[in-house]
Amino acid sequence: MNFKIGSGLWPLVLISGALVTIAIVAPSNVVTIILSVPFLLFSPGYSLMLALFPDKRNFDGMRRAVLSLAISTALVALVGLILNYTPWGISNKSILFTMFGLILIFSFTAWIRERRLPLAERFRFDFSLDLPMKNLFDKGLYLLLGVVIVCAIGAFIYLIATSPGEEAYTEFYFLNADDQNNNQQAFKEGETSQIMVGIYNQNKELLSFGITINIEGIKNNDLTDLNLAYKETLEIPVDFTPVSSGNSQKVEFVLYDMESNQVLQTIFLMINVS
Repeated sequence: MNFKIGSGLWPLVLISGALVTIAIVAPSNVVTIILSVPFLLFSPGYSLMLALFPDKRNFDGMRRAVLSLAISTALVALVGLILNYTPWGISNKSILFTMFGLILIFSFTAWIRERRLPLAERFRFDFSLDLPMKNLFDKGLYLLLGVVIVCAIGAFIYLIATSPGEEAYTEFYFLNADDQNNNQQAFKEGETSQIMVGIYNQNKELLSFGITINIEGIKNNDLTDLNLAYKETLEIPVDFTPVSSGNSQKVEFVLYDMESNQVLQTIFLMINVS
């Protein structure tokens, strides 16, 4: 049985775009994996093969299919390595979007190169399912190679889909690093002072924070209902009032989660009060 479908360039682009869209909006990682495997397994390598070798005399359909699997595997690994050193990191979306962008570039290049060839010399995909005995060994090797590559890229995609992704954390800091050396600054007993602090929420959800200010272990002030969305930063002045004179008094700024009342971080100053 023979299949003749032309080069399949633009159907490849449309199907790849549809698979990426569905995989991105899919509610489950399992669905994302199922849709991503055929996209990442074949499309990038095949579009690059067409861009490099649009002439049908270079490779037949079977060799192009097998080489497409191998090239796709190499491209996914290379792109994953590069993304690991970018602000986007390795994730389902970053991998899928990057690979789809490469497919568009390769496909456009292949289309330009195809147009420069006579119609009779352009590659047309002719895939045969007939397995004559004289070719059975060769096609068996192709099949084995394909299975190995499918398993390898499937395992890679599974690791991406099940990776924990970005670490969840909260940053709590003085706005000016020099504020950490305020023991040289003059504080007066009974006089309210201000320190600028910052909070950065990297917990992938809206959180409500509170800040308690203690001087020498005694509560001095409390700020509540500081609501921050994911990746939002809040920088605010915090008041405290020394109630007694003395050197090297410890002023603690305690950040806590208001819902769970869990202490998240503590920063402090050592001050002299006259």
